[in-house]
Amino acid sequence: NARATRMAAGEFDATVLPPKLARTYQNRDGYRVVRNQSADYRGLGIPSELPFTADPRVRRAINIGINRQAMIDTVLAGAGKPAATPISPYLSQWYDAAAGFRYDPAGAGRLLDEAGWTAGPDSKRSRDGQPARLPVLYPAEDSLRKELALASASDIAKLGIDAPVEGTTFEVMLKRQRETAAIWGGGDPYDPDTAAYTLLNSRYIDQPGYVNMTRYRNAQVDTALDTARRSLDPAVRKRAYAEFQEAFVADPGWAFLVFLDHMYVVRDRWSGLTPQIEPHDHGLLHGIWWNLESWVPKSS
Repeated sequence: NARATRMAAGEFDATVLPPKLARTYQNRDGYRVVRNQSADYRGLGIPSELPFTADPRVRRAINIGINRQAMIDTVLAGAGKPAATPISPYLSQWYDAAAGFRYDPAGAGRLLDEAGWTAGPDSKRSRDGQPARLPVLYPAEDSLRKELALASASDIAKLGIDAPVEGTTFEVMLKRQRETAAIWGGGDPYDPDTAAYTLLNSRYIDQPGYVNMTRYRNAQVDTALDTARRSLDPAVRKRAYAEFQEAFVADPGWAFLVFLDHMYVVRDRWSGLTPQIEPHDHGLLHGIWWNLESWVPKSS
């Protein structure tokens, strides 16, 4: 909000904004909106060791119970694509469009029933007297992640699961990774290994920092990621990443939500901006700024 206000006051020549704020500059004299595609995902990391979400059927139920297209239409104002794994559609050589989650809240309910989490008279689910509960955290300073957290929790709550939302810090999100879900981000358009390996390989479960934050463990996923990392044969790697995506959607450790389009507002007095497919990191090294030395003022 501060950047949008200062942009409107003429203090900046360009800035990055969340999609809905950027849209307010559409067709405004003196400005133009730049929309760059990206491999930058936002996802709900689901703790694999929490008793409620330890069952793959519960994690899959959460995935098919979330309406990703509604998030894109509302939270992102249309500026994004649905996500199912950390492999972006822009990694077209490796991306498997069949490895996805069709929105199916009725099917999600059946999976929860199969896992023993049944609904009571108040529509709230429980098993053996324990309520179905999944807190959702997000970094408090990030308005976009807040909206995605609220949208995710709303869909999860419709399944009969208590899903309180809390804004906090990344440090607290890491400390509570065994007991809560959280909205994380990452991804790049370079290679599936850099997008997926440290995030989902079980060898990183006990490593500190932003690696395997959900403590996810799946032998098929490990084997596929290891095979792809160790091979230089494109055909072998393609098969391995197809196997990885198939194994992951059968036993998801996250609910990957969306791949963002990055939105910028630029004063309409510059030429030379060149688009690129962006990674998660879109500070001064990426984004529209990557060729800043080539920008030139338009002649008056």
